[in-house]
Amino acid sequence: MPLDTITIYTFFLVFVRCSGMLIAAPVFGAANLPVMIRVFITLALSMALTFAVRPNVGAVPQDLGSFALAIGNEAVSGLLIGAFFSLVLHAVSMAGAIVDLQMGLGMSQVLNPVTGVPVSVIGQFKYMLGLIVFLQIDAYYLMFGAFLQSYSDLPTMSSAMMEPMRESFVAREPWGVLLR
Repeated sequence: MPLDTITIYTFFLVFVRCSGMLIAAPVFGAANLPVMIRVFITLALSMALTFAVRPNVGAVPQDLGSFALAIGNEAVSGLLIGAFFSLVLHAVSMAGAIVDLQMGLGMSQVLNPVTGVPVSVIGQFKYMLGLIVFLQIDAYYLMFGAFLQSYSDLPTMSSAMMEPMRESFVAREPWGVLLR
């Protein structure tokens, strides 16, 4: 495979989306996982997926504004993917905190080593149990599958996409109809 401009651009976009996803992901975004390991995982995934998502990435932008728009789109997309998977574990922890309140253990707190915040005892137990279930059912494969699918569902933002979006958002004047 040739190493041309579009390949480097695609690798950079995949790296940004993958790093955003792994920052917010339940297992990989943990504070106790060393930064070098997270960077290595991100680089390895980016190199492996660059040629798979290359057809879904648009042309290399010609100006800095379009490039910044594409980078911002990739970062937000990756953060959303990781946050949705992390949200499930936080919901399990919240269910454990509600159980603690019902049992009268709401005042006893322990430190969650993954998030670094104090949580209730049963909430911490349920969070760790949810983390084990997350790893046991191979949910990280689902996360990587969602990452790969996101390139066909949410393509990279380009300046060519901005004009139709601007026209559809700005030209409607929804309040002008109501004020007449």
